[in-house]
Amino acid sequence: MIVVEYPVALVLKGWHLLLTALGIGSWLISLVLFVITIRALLLPLYYRQIRSGRILANLRPQIRALEATYANRHDPASRKELMARRKELQKENNYSMADGCMPIFVLLPVIMGLYRLLIRIARPSEGLQ
Repeated sequence: MIVVEYPVALVLKGWHLLLTALGIGSWLISLVLFVITIRALLLPLYYRQIRSGRILANLRPQIRALEATYANRHDPASRKELMARRKELQKENNYSMADGCMPIFVLLPVIMGLYRLLIRIARPSEGLQ
């Protein structure tokens, strides 16, 4: 987890050094600026997430129509055909499921790194045990 802690510590320390040079020097403000920095870096991913959600919302009537067409068919061949047509519809409209979950997958290691860093700061002699 050191791989995640060092970039988090670097950004926090950078904000703290900048604020100290300006005469403010507060770790709390550094933490707030760290959060703003991470949110700003994730803006393109949030945009893709929102765009993907809108595409899916616009596709819902077509997907429901497909499901209604295959509602009475329960054999595996019909299910495969439904899934194939659904994937084809999503591909035509540039929908990607991964876009919906990408921000949390990027944010999760940052949160874990910040958590471990704050524990290490709170108990420097004991470590993480």
